[in-house]
Amino acid sequence: MPPGHYTIRIDLETEIFSLTDESGKHKIFLTAISGDEGNGKSLLVFKHSGDVYALEELKSDADNWVFQTWMPVPPIESRNPLSRVEVAVNR
Repeated sequence: MPPGHYTIRIDLETEIFSLTDESGKHKIFLTAISGDEGNGKSLLVFKHSGDVYALEELKSDADNWVFQTWMPVPPIESRNPLSRVEVAVNR
């Protein structure tokens, strides 16, 4: 999905998340596993490898949600450990 501003919607019964960009042209559905209780912070946590970012976790004041994330395997000569990037969520 391209960079930009997205709206996140959560169906708590099915634990399905939808992310939609401002134009409405790009939308994705994700299933999540409920993690521990929220810690009062609202964050999106991404795994990062090279120029690829993958949503790993959504943290909120009420709950934390974990997404199964697959990253492309970099070539052997440039293997670096994956890093995590946290992004604050505006409310």
